[in-house]
Amino acid sequence: MKNGGFSLPAGLTDNLATSSATSAGRTSAAAPARGRGRARLAAGFALVLLASAAVLSAAVLAGPAHISLGEVVAIVWRRLLGQATGFGWRETVVIGVRMPRALVGFVVGGGLAVSGAALQGLFRNPLAEPGVLGISSGASLGAVLAIYFHVARRAVWTIPIAAFLGAAVDAIVVFGIAARRGRGRLFTGTLLLVGVAVGALNI
Repeated sequence: MKNGGFSLPAGLTDNLATSSATSAGRTSAAAPARGRGRARLAAGFALVLLASAAVLSAAVLAGPAHISLGEVVAIVWRRLLGQATGFGWRETVVIGVRMPRALVGFVVGGGLAVSGAALQGLFRNPLAEPGVLGISSGASLGAVLAIYFHVARRAVWTIPIAAFLGAAVDAIVVFGIAARRGRGRLFTGTLLLVGVAVGALNI
């Protein structure tokens, strides 16, 4: 091949052509793979939404008082529109008892799932749980201190706040000690050792 009076060897020209064809083939093969990955992600997200809706519906329908799915949908829809439902005690059961119970369980379960996935991703271990960092024992210590110093006697809702503060302080202490031992870097082994030690102190 000649380019401005300069000719390339035939072997080099063939290698360049082969490399270009290989790169083009990889690019064309990667595009369908990305498309399939996005389609799987969308399908998984749709399945999760359908499963969540089914679980919430089952939670609202479950109970000693029989209320049909149509009545539940009508009650919720009319309440959202601000209209009178006319279902009497059924509206009280759905809106005042079952719906809050189902939503609280859904939110709490989702929060636990996200926190568990974050810990497993941090340690790259599917068996990781809050106890390895001493977070659970820190939450227990905070709740016990609130009860011991009679803070919970004045307001019961201070117990979960004290538990959260205890877990947060414990996590800060564990990460601070681990970062200091690692000279600014966090190592999984150091976090595990410090978490177990701090958790033992909390107990």
